[in-house]
Amino acid sequence: MAIKKLAEATRRNHKKVAGQASSLADIPPRADGEFLVQNSIFPHLTPASGPPAWVKRLPEVVSALNNEVTSLISKKPAVAIKEKAVYVRPSTSYSRPVGKSEKILPSLVQVRYLYQPRELEGSVKTATDPIWSLKVYSIERSFTKPNQPVLYYLRNGPKCSFVREELLVVPPNTTLPPADMN
Repeated sequence: MAIKKLAEATRRNHKKVAGQASSLADIPPRADGEFLVQNSIFPHLTPASGPPAWVKRLPEVVSALNNEVTSLISKKPAVAIKEKAVYVRPSTSYSRPVGKSEKILPSLVQVRYLYQPRELEGSVKTATDPIWSLKVYSIERSFTKPNQPVLYYLRNGPKCSFVREELLVVPPNTTLPPADMN
């Protein structure tokens, strides 16, 4: 109701411009019954008043941030953007061995992977949704970099990589849930 009154007040002094409605009767109502009038709800944001102060300062702020050394790459982002590859230190320290000292899972091991949010059909998560994949996969290959976690790729599985914490080793002779469970 307040929007209708504000719209009426601003429309009284509004001149007709080509392509715009001449009265509130010409403006189609929204689904909730209110009328949508351009620049009538927030008249201070009209093009005549110009952009807000933060928009004017934005190029200065971006330039300043791009020319400061960041802690994770130990260089300025403006310089790092021009490079082909940049070494990034981990943002958190690992409480386990990482990289060359990490124990690598053999390719014969059967694993299940951790589902990502909304990976299963349906957008609403319920308490009965499985956490781990219903199918069992074997490791196709692993990829190791110094000071980085080992990445695992699954045979006939998703085309993405997994770290050790996202894989559950399935012991031999384990009975799995039924295939039709969703």
